[in-house]
Amino acid sequence: MIPVLSEDNARKLDKKTASSGHLSEPELMENAGRKVAEYFIEKVSHPFKQKVVIVCGKGNNGGDGIVAHYYLQQFGVDSTLLLISKSQLESDLFSCYAIESETIKYFDDLTNNEKYDCAIDSVFGIGLKREITGKYRDVIQFINLHSKIIAVDIASGLYCDTGKIGGVSVNADVTITMGYPKLGQFLNDGITCSGKVEIVDIGFKDIDDEDLTAFQIDENDIANKLKSYPPSSHKYSRGRVGILSGSIGMTGAGILVNQSAGRSGCGIIRTAVPMSLNTIFETSLVNSITNPIDDKSRGYLNFDNYTKVKELADWAEILIVGPGLSTEIDSQKLISRVLIETKKPTVLDASGFEPLVSGLLKISDLPKQTILTPHIGEYSRIFGFDALQVKDNPAEACKLIIEKLDGRTLLLKGNPTIIVSSSGKLYFVNNGTPILATAGTGDVLTGIIGGLLAQQYSADDSAIIGAFVHAEAGRMFEQEISQIGLVASDLVELIPEAFQRILDAS
Repeated sequence: MIPVLSEDNARKLDKKTASSGHLSEPELMENAGRKVAEYFIEKVSHPFKQKVVIVCGKGNNGGDGIVAHYYLQQFGVDSTLLLISKSQLESDLFSCYAIESETIKYFDDLTNNEKYDCAIDSVFGIGLKREITGKYRDVIQFINLHSKIIAVDIASGLYCDTGKIGGVSVNADVTITMGYPKLGQFLNDGITCSGKVEIVDIGFKDIDDEDLTAFQIDENDIANKLKSYPPSSHKYSRGRVGILSGSIGMTGAGILVNQSAGRSGCGIIRTAVPMSLNTIFETSLVNSITNPIDDKSRGYLNFDNYTKVKELADWAEILIVGPGLSTEIDSQKLISRVLIETKKPTVLDASGFEPLVSGLLKISDLPKQTILTPHIGEYSRIFGFDALQVKDNPAEACKLIIEKLDGRTLLLKGNPTIIVSSSGKLYFVNNGTPILATAGTGDVLTGIIGGLLAQQYSADDSAIIGAFVHAEAGRMFEQEISQIGLVASDLVELIPEAFQRILDAS
């Protein structure tokens, strides 16, 4: 897992590294600038045929750019150092590094004849606090004119902790980030403005785990978590899943969650369904068992069905509750009583949130090993937030509900998907693709998570693995079939292959 740093984390790490005597601030800057230059030489096509401009601000980020320019010169690259102010020449760096004066230019003196193949953005760094106006806005617009753009540490114009734009931002193709990725590179506009994020080691002292609150999940993390089946496995040892889902007009959600739970490797599935809809379920769920319950032709399960539903819950080792269920108050009462009295590990999704919203159920009533899987709209209704507030700063919104979860796991759907673990840490799963933005894919995700939970993965690991595998299946469709036209049922068929691809890559 890769630590993801807030602005405060990054500043503490700088200070800790320097104060410990491990590396001084000038040495960190030396390493950062040299790494940028080395990246350019090693990763950019035909580097010695490129005409490069490095645009430097006044702070440490600008210092990284000055050092990078020095090394590009040493390597034989045609590099120009563009300073925003002539006062920057007073920096001690110009006495430490022999930079030829004819390679230095000033933004105010630029003419329309200045043409470069690549711009390296070294203007602001992580410390942006205000909207960008005036000359600095013009500087960023100048950088964005180039066909190839590399940002140093974080694209100038992004707020480090939110990924929001301060009026205008560099649109980088690549961001070379120092030591660890930053929160803003995963959120909001930061996803597109950062381009490909490349992490380089500049020699930071080891980071303190207690200071870390967020991590990025990669393929190796998932491969290391996956279990192999023991030779003695049988259907009951792989987990009994009980599902409450589906109502009139919403049977598809129940079918998708069943199929995806099965494809994720659980042993046996039973689903409580309204008797009036049983034929629809029976036709599609050839690998699951339906428990038809007399609904008096209402088309949804209701409080009168509690005894029969409780029998299913008692049989199951884990429950999946919500996809396609009715929002009728009778159905909400049924869900509430089942969850309060059974205490089975549960994946809660979709209509399963309605009792929390209406007040019939509190988070503290949920089984301890519950995984909530809302999207931003559902999250906002459950916890009483403004949806725009959550969208603007989802990481902070997730931190605000850690105490309310009290050890339960929450998965906030989106790009990235954010998992709030039982310990209150945040995990970012960002291998997704916009092709997943279609109805029913959330039901598939819920099924995968439930299938994993039944196989005795922890709630945290079930959410993390499920999110990654779900996204990987979407990527496979996009890469192997089409960039257009995915529907949720396509994902179901790709789940086993997605698991295998992760195992093969490890």
